[in-house]
Amino acid sequence: MGSENRNRELPYRDYRSLKDKVTMVLYDLVNRAKGTCVTFTSKRIAVLAGLPPQPVLLTIIKDILDSYKKIGLLDYYSKTSHGTKYIITNESPLWKEFKKGVYPLKAIASKKLIGPS
Repeated sequence: MGSENRNRELPYRDYRSLKDKVTMVLYDLVNRAKGTCVTFTSKRIAVLAGLPPQPVLLTIIKDILDSYKKIGLLDYYSKTSHGTKYIITNESPLWKEFKKGVYPLKAIASKKLIGPS
């Protein structure tokens, strides 16, 4: 019984929900940006989403961010032995939609920027 409760609390149990959380954090980062770009790591995304920075969770967040990179919504800023740092610039379609103030999940769905999970 104890393990059932623990499994329900795992943030990476539902990939779609985690992907939505990551998108919401990216929306907040872009809208709070004072300049023309934002940089972040998967650990920063986890912390801002209120998730524990566990290695398995950070790997899943990295996978989500890499899928966004594949379709051109963000880019790598640097890759080192310590991890990957990502960047969203004002040229990104993600930045443009988020700066319009469109609710992130609706903006992404309507523009078909991110495919289904």
